[in-house]
Amino acid sequence: MEAQVHGKRQLKLINHGETYEMNSPHLLIKILPVPGIDWVGNVNIKCIETGLVAELCYIGQSFFGFGGSKRLIKGKIIDSSSLKILHEVNGHWDRYLTLIVLTAYLKSEKLFLILFYLRSSN
Repeated sequence: MEAQVHGKRQLKLINHGETYEMNSPHLLIKILPVPGIDWVGNVNIKCIETGLVAELCYIGQSFFGFGGSKRLIKGKIIDSSSLKILHEVNGHWDRYLTLIVLTAYLKSEKLFLILFYLRSSN
């Protein structure tokens, strides 16, 4: 069974003057063959003020629960004005994230902190 949350979330960092809009991944509940719950699907997080966008993909295990990593997340942080990929994001949403710096860009550090906050708040 898969549940989908409609609409967008909004996170405001008043001290930094930034607003982030994001959608939600789908919640996948499996009973057979291996019971479990996982987040799956694509999520976009956009800072309205800076124009930075994080495109993330939550990847679940196969139907049978064999092979691959559990709770995997992959994605990239993009400057939407130039469409330049600034960083790559890899890891597991319930453990750790690795940020690979492709281009030096100070504002993207704030977006990474938002990604960390969202992961740790679940």
